[in-house]
Amino acid sequence: MLGAGPSFVDRRSVPMRCMQVAAASLLFTVLALTAASRAAAAAATNDNVANATVVSALPFTDTADTTEATVESNEGGCGPPTHTVWYRINLPQAATAVVYVTAVGFSNPSVTLWPGSPPNVAPICGGPDGSLTSSLSAGVNYYLQVGTRFFWEPGGQVTVAISALVPPVNDDFADATPFAAVPFRDGGTLAGATVEPSEPQASPYYHATASVWYAFTPSTAATIAVGGSGIAVGAFSGSRVEQLTQLGFQELAYGVPLTVWVAAGATVYLQVVPQFGGSGGPFTLTVDLAPPPVASFSLSPPDPSVFDTVQFVDQSNDPAQMEIVSRSWTFGDGDTAAGCCPTHRFALDGDYDVRLTVETSDGRTATASQSVHVQTHDVSIRELSVPGTGKVGKTAAVVVGLTNARYPEQVDVELLRAVAGGFESVGYVTVFVPARKPRQPTEVKFSYTFRPDDAAVGKVTFEAVATIAGSRDALQGDNTAIATTTKVTS
Repeated sequence: MLGAGPSFVDRRSVPMRCMQVAAASLLFTVLALTAASRAAAAAATNDNVANATVVSALPFTDTADTTEATVESNEGGCGPPTHTVWYRINLPQAATAVVYVTAVGFSNPSVTLWPGSPPNVAPICGGPDGSLTSSLSAGVNYYLQVGTRFFWEPGGQVTVAISALVPPVNDDFADATPFAAVPFRDGGTLAGATVEPSEPQASPYYHATASVWYAFTPSTAATIAVGGSGIAVGAFSGSRVEQLTQLGFQELAYGVPLTVWVAAGATVYLQVVPQFGGSGGPFTLTVDLAPPPVASFSLSPPDPSVFDTVQFVDQSNDPAQMEIVSRSWTFGDGDTAAGCCPTHRFALDGDYDVRLTVETSDGRTATASQSVHVQTHDVSIRELSVPGTGKVGKTAAVVVGLTNARYPEQVDVELLRAVAGGFESVGYVTVFVPARKPRQPTEVKFSYTFRPDDAAVGKVTFEAVATIAGSRDALQGDNTAIATTTKVTS
């Protein structure tokens, strides 16, 4: 009968029993993993400051699970943190230590260092990336706390790496990095750099706590421009650190280089320190030949004539911030001058190549030139003819005679009459005035009808003004004429 078929078996019970078995197995696995996790967490024996893991030599590396780590009632710290573990650092020799914490299970590790027993001393807080750099004295207990930065973050696995920051190879004057050619480029970090007891302080504003050195010895005399980022630079001459002579100092953050002249075969020492007296970090150093000065000048008037005394003004500058000590001028007509601001008068119309050459205190030179166009325009009012008498309503001719002996000109001529407080315009015309020798006037005629207000005053006075179109008249004093008074009756 048993072989008669599966009708005697409840098929629905088979999958149910399998699920029950699987669930039991899964629960067992979870419990086992939880127990294993707790066992791993319990392995972090440095949960409390009294049980801090001892660090007596560098480099040091440790991995701990902070999932079940606690915070003592008076623990403190930067944040304050949660899920903390502790390390006690006591080194036989002084060192600058770099702490770097990487975390698994959370993203914001907290790193706090106490130079002594916490919470009795002020803590040193690490950065948001889990790093901290600090100088450690020999034989002193430093307590390092590692945890989560934010209370809502769970703990997790952390790896704590502590290493000694080695001073740069050119930390001391005697180990200055040499170079003999420019351009020169270098960089690194001032973290871990020190200052020798007899080392000079280049800055007049602060005391540097870190420095590195470079030595430049050119084969030919050179003026160098020292630039970079994150640093200030002092320049020195001499051969012993305790007997150096300072040549200059510059805070490079302002974008102005330090400029130094160096004789052939001589050595200038560059002391690189953190900018603004900081603690030091990444930096770049650039050394180039100083650029030449920039020569430039202006002149007034910009459109001179033979009647003008032209004022020249030097507008040169030196990007390297050296003094300009020499200025030499040539005016293109055989005359020369020196100094910043000479004057010169050209005898004839023409184009003149005016040149200025400047020289800096270290011998760099530059030249600027301009083509100065000298052209003399001179139109004058030779005569202004008006009637002696006039009557209201009557029209009379007013004649302006213009002379011009140099260049054909377009001239704007305006006729005005006197009114209370000045003159008002009564006519305007533009005429062509040829250049004539001997000077024969070009006549410009205006028609004027006498007005009742002329008769009320009893007279009218005319003024003529001539203006060259598009050019400056060299002698403007004869471009205006006022006629004798015309008597007016009604």
